[in-house]
Amino acid sequence: MLNWIKRWIFKLLGRSPRPLALPPGRTVSLSSLEIGDVVVHLDETYIVSQRIVNHANGFFWHDYLLYGGSDERLWLSVEDDDELSIALYRPVEWPIHQEPPTEIEYQGQLFRLREKGKSDATISRESGSQTRTTAYSWDYRASSDARLSIQRWGEGEYEVMVGHAVSEGSLDLMAQPD
Repeated sequence: MLNWIKRWIFKLLGRSPRPLALPPGRTVSLSSLEIGDVVVHLDETYIVSQRIVNHANGFFWHDYLLYGGSDERLWLSVEDDDELSIALYRPVEWPIHQEPPTEIEYQGQLFRLREKGKSDATISRESGSQTRTTAYSWDYRASSDARLSIQRWGEGEYEVMVGHAVSEGSLDLMAQPD
């Protein structure tokens, strides 16, 4: 009833009511994903549950921990120094307890070290907590363009991940639902 009265008053005054407008949504990009945002790749939907911003030598790059429907866990790596490099990685169980070698054989593929380095990393989690640490990384490629990445956070244990490059067009990004 109240809406009818409002329309009648606006009609008397010779004006029309402005339509209700939703507030503008947040623009989401590969470098601005936040915890809770949605990433869709090949019809699989993932939620960003952790965000890592790495910084070294004036460059920034991002890693996002994604969770899928069946407790699937992936890492989305986004690096844009001279060109955009996007890759998806799956964690694997592979024992390593010392600095990695320049070549690694994994599941019948030979991976060669392409880049290694150290960065300052800020890790943001679902809980709202943030941690700053030093990240050490070793990035490898096979002749098939498969990728293998090894990370070490501070003086902690090594993490090993295998993956592949993906194109920006294969990803749909959406801001977290309100």
